[in-house]
Amino acid sequence: MKRSIAIMTFLFLLAFCTKVKIDVPIKDDSDPNGNNTSDTTDSTVNAILDTCIALNVTFSEDIQPIFVYTCCECHAWCKNYNGIIGWIPSGKMDTVLFIEKSMPPTYATGPKFLTDQELLKIQCWIDAGYPNN
Repeated sequence: MKRSIAIMTFLFLLAFCTKVKIDVPIKDDSDPNGNNTSDTTDSTVNAILDTCIALNVTFSEDIQPIFVYTCCECHAWCKNYNGIIGWIPSGKMDTVLFIEKSMPPTYATGPKFLTDQELLKIQCWIDAGYPNN
């Protein structure tokens, strides 16, 4: 049971942070009067938010090093804050990092993929409004 809860929490976290919709049926714990007696959804959302808050992601210590290490070999724009945020509003960054997962490419001489932790940090930073901190 605990393993199932952990797996569902991970899936919700992954879905929230990668903006991929996962349809997971949630048991309806409504009482006969129609009041929901389950706090499963609220606790999952709170766990996701708590994870992003606990990570305390900063541009200078977390985000920039990820991009410098994995992207700057091919992309000059990744060397500074303005270059990186230029790709966010267009949706291109979401597409290549979280949907297609095509960056970094397999032919890169550096890392061939971003770790789940790196992707989570990037998503939390974007969701926080991509602060220059």
